[in-house]
Amino acid sequence: MKYVIIPVASVGCGKSTIGKTLASVCGFGQVQNDDITGTNRRPKFLKAILEQLEDHRVVYADRNNSSFKERKELVDGLKKELGNEVGFVGLQFVHTEATVPALKKVTQERVFARKDHQTVSTEKLAPGKIYMIMGGFIKRLEPFTPEEKELFKLVVDLPVEKDNTADNVLKVLEQIGECEGTKGMLEDVTYTDGEIREKVQELIKNDTKSEEVLKKEKEEREKNRKRKPSEKSGKPRKKQPKLSFDNK
Repeated sequence: MKYVIIPVASVGCGKSTIGKTLASVCGFGQVQNDDITGTNRRPKFLKAILEQLEDHRVVYADRNNSSFKERKELVDGLKKELGNEVGFVGLQFVHTEATVPALKKVTQERVFARKDHQTVSTEKLAPGKIYMIMGGFIKRLEPFTPEEKELFKLVVDLPVEKDNTADNVLKVLEQIGECEGTKGMLEDVTYTDGEIREKVQELIKNDTKSEEVLKKEKEEREKNRKRKPSEKSGKPRKKQPKLSFDNK
């Protein structure tokens, strides 16, 4: 039996760190959508997962998977190739309308703290553009429907809070191990809480800018927020690169 873990997340929720931790500590495969370029990205993403499944029992489908349509395409594509020999686990980074401000605060802090990124790059995009992109992801995110959950052996709800990524990894592993339909994912897998926390800390440290850089960038953002509109428009704006988050 093969398994694919499908996260449903907005930008900065910690999905990639979770995937990298599971790959490093548990030996799972991982396919990052950000590494797939060019056109027809969805078929390429599916193909890459199928290739990883040849050598791994479990593969982490590292993409936002924010819409029902793209999740259905992925599940249908995998079932077409593997039939009933593949099972699915969903990771849902949950929020409500009331918790959106807190979600934005945590995820924005994470995005501005991390080093250059393939898509949401603080090196290439103005802060306002980044806020707009992240807000768009949150608005477009479609949670699992009850009918969709029937296609999954397990769906794990994960909170998005400051410094809770290691807790989320441990919650995922705990629920996988307790569920009759998924405990086979952890066959021959050994880990300790300490190993998980150490790996998460290492990954975050390696992906985080220095304190000096963070302080300088924060001061610059605060300065730009306080500037009058006339001051902001006095200097020709640098054209922002056009981004496409379409996985077609």
